[in-house]
Amino acid sequence: MRKILFAALFLALGLITACSSSDDIAESQTQSQIESNIVGTWELKTFDKGWAQVSSFNSREVTLSFSKHGLLTITNNTSTDLSPLPYSGTCPFTVNKEHHVTINGVTLEYEVNGTTLRLAKDIEADGICIILTNIDN
Repeated sequence: MRKILFAALFLALGLITACSSSDDIAESQTQSQIESNIVGTWELKTFDKGWAQVSSFNSREVTLSFSKHGLLTITNNTSTDLSPLPYSGTCPFTVNKEHHVTINGVTLEYEVNGTTLRLAKDIEADGICIILTNIDN
């Protein structure tokens, strides 16, 4: 009888300790993969405020550099107002697994397709659409 109880206790202990925080690891890896999609230097190609004329940009006139440390550096060599983004400078950013990036308190949807990054806000209602191209390569 003792052998059966000991075996059952050992089995129960093994099952309890076999549980791990794999969900936390998967979540962490997912966040890392998300961030790696957007981290890098991107040049602004088009900026569409919805109700205004679409602005097109030449190579490296406006760049956005997303760092792995959660900082975005915007270099704007034009007089174009980039609202709701800061005109230029450095500000914080965060991303989430729902494909949203929050830049300096403003949340935008984002999509990375190859070397193209699309940022959008309220696109269905004449919102903002920003198209960038990766220039790291």
